[in-house]
Amino acid sequence: MLGNRILPIELLSYNTATCDGTYKVLTASLAQPCSELIVANDSDKDVTLSFDGGTTDHMYVKSGYSFPINAQEMAIAATGIAKIAKGTKISLKSAVGTGLFHVSGWYSK
Repeated sequence: MLGNRILPIELLSYNTATCDGTYKVLTASLAQPCSELIVANDSDKDVTLSFDGGTTDHMYVKSGYSFPINAQEMAIAATGIAKIAKGTKISLKSAVGTGLFHVSGWYSK
């Protein structure tokens, strides 16, 4: 059962200077089921995200862009609960760039 405390996950960051156009692991497994993730591309290159470890391109994030992924807004009315699954594998790919790509998030406990 979900509690009333909202806690942050550890900040996930990746330096695009080490990118080469192939998927790089941002996290091999989300430690908590998250109600919200916030992605921030603070690099000078566009980034593609994958939420299955790099098998599928899921999201394109332009350089300098940030936005939330709010699972609760996508919840089914019958349950009112939606989470980004614990264990989700987040990977990114881009050309070699300058700057960092970040994912932060929140979970209930």
